[in-house]
Amino acid sequence: MSNFCVGAVVLAISGREKNQVFVISKIEDNYAYLINGKTRKIECPKKKNFKHLQMLNSHSNLDMNHLVNCDVIKYLKDYIKSRDCK
Repeated sequence: MSNFCVGAVVLAISGREKNQVFVISKIEDNYAYLINGKTRKIECPKKKNFKHLQMLNSHSNLDMNHLVNCDVIKYLKDYIKSRDCK
């Protein structure tokens, strides 16, 4: 749990969301609340256990205080594109 922080980019490694990329919007106990702007919006994040997540990037450039779904979609789209090119 120590690596996970709000704003981190993670990969879901189990469950219905397996192989999907998310941003952590909130952390409580052993759970992270995940958003991607499309299926999991800021208003209704997915609660997921840390053991079902893999850290991809410990920091995002997103302003978590003034976040809208379209910003999350754009950020994750650019992030995935940049990882595919490497």
